[in-house]
Amino acid sequence: MEEDPIITQLRIEDEKILEEMENAGTDFEKYNGLVTERHKLYLEHEKRATNDTTRYLISTLRQNILTQIRVSVLEAELIKLTIRVDNLETKT
Repeated sequence: MEEDPIITQLRIEDEKILEEMENAGTDFEKYNGLVTERHKLYLEHEKRATNDTTRYLISTLRQNILTQIRVSVLEAELIKLTIRVDNLETKT
């Protein structure tokens, strides 16, 4: 079975973003921006897919990326709260 050309193109572009995400290290703002960029990439390819199976596959992967966005936001909020608690403990 041959891979759908849209999947091939998506995979190549996604690998570039994943590499940038890996290089982002602890820069959460950059990392979150790349996760959002990755979601947009999947959404764009999902809309272009003509095969229902391909569209379903891309949609499922995109939903996983949305979960990753939510987790990243929660992690950032947790870090902010931890800093606030540390600051309060330092003041007391």
